[in-house]
Amino acid sequence: MATLFSEEFVNLLTPIFVFLFVFTALFALLKKTKFFGTNVGFNLVISFAASMLVFVVPESHVVVASFTPWVALFTILIVFLFVFFMFFGVQEKDIGKFVQTSTFTFWMVLIIVIIFLVALTKAFGPFLMVNQNPGFWNAVKRTVFHPKTLGALFVLVISAYAIKYLGSHE
Repeated sequence: MATLFSEEFVNLLTPIFVFLFVFTALFALLKKTKFFGTNVGFNLVISFAASMLVFVVPESHVVVASFTPWVALFTILIVFLFVFFMFFGVQEKDIGKFVQTSTFTFWMVLIIVIIFLVALTKAFGPFLMVNQNPGFWNAVKRTVFHPKTLGALFVLVISAYAIKYLGSHE
């Protein structure tokens, strides 16, 4: 039985939704930041051209189609966490101060970059997978993703935050 959400129908509509999402998100970003000026027509042309590039490259459909729902789910989770804390008495101004801190921004950007890398892996295969093949990038991946390197990085981040917070409470 044919349904509205059959795989063929969804595969037909996915490129259209990806095009519309990239077009509207990029146009809103360009209009908000005024990166290319205040000319609306120029921003529309840039948004349309970038959306057409995403529309033409099939791998970009996979990246955007797998990246967008996870970021939306992550955003909803953050909103629910803030509502949860407000339910227990945290004031809105305190949450606003927390959101404006560099720590919050750092962690949000880091999580979004990780989601983006996972979406790239889904589109282009396991390009971050560590293997024992010779070559420069394989050696870099073996070094960066080695457990001792990741552990040392984790200890450095924790100690940097500890020094920051201990130093500020004199």
